[in-house]
Amino acid sequence: MRTTATKVFVFWVMGTGLAFSQGPQNRDIAFMFGAVSASSQIVPGYGYSLSTPAGCALKYEFGYQLLSTRAGKLYLEVPWTISIPGKSVAGDSPSEIRNSSSFLTPGIRFMIPAHERVSIYAALGGGYGRLRRLTMSESSGAMVSRSTVHGVLAFGGGVDVRLTRLWSLRAEVRDFVSGPGLSGVPGRHHWIPLGGFALHF
Repeated sequence: MRTTATKVFVFWVMGTGLAFSQGPQNRDIAFMFGAVSASSQIVPGYGYSLSTPAGCALKYEFGYQLLSTRAGKLYLEVPWTISIPGKSVAGDSPSEIRNSSSFLTPGIRFMIPAHERVSIYAALGGGYGRLRRLTMSESSGAMVSRSTVHGVLAFGGGVDVRLTRLWSLRAEVRDFVSGPGLSGVPGRHHWIPLGGFALHF
């Protein structure tokens, strides 16, 4: 009885999956990975020289197609990006400073067909980020970082190469613009190159 039930379940999943994959595709999910470049800065107000080694980044994104025209397709997207630079060192201090940050920046993405299997796209969004702000520890007098929430503007562009009906490879560059001097970045721009794959359904 259990074997029969298992077979029925497997055939049901395969059948519904096949029908689902043959239906209209107006959603996608992307999983991407990238690198965070090394940086150096002078901490305003303290005079510390801060060096931050390179690190990595991860992104998960859900997209929903709002409009399809001859010129291209407009998507609503909700990306969540995590940036993990190396731990910074301030001056001659032996202590290491954490710089991880995360960005939730819903917005829009416009995909333009450049070839039968290739699309280029531009994206614009905004939301908030959880970043690290440098401050002086009152107890030790050393430079430390504290978590802070800040508004973020995000924009960028990339290319999507369709491998099959369901899968594509994707590469892009995004800039997350926040307050100055956060999470080991000397200015306001957190540039992150990303690459990975997308599932279309």
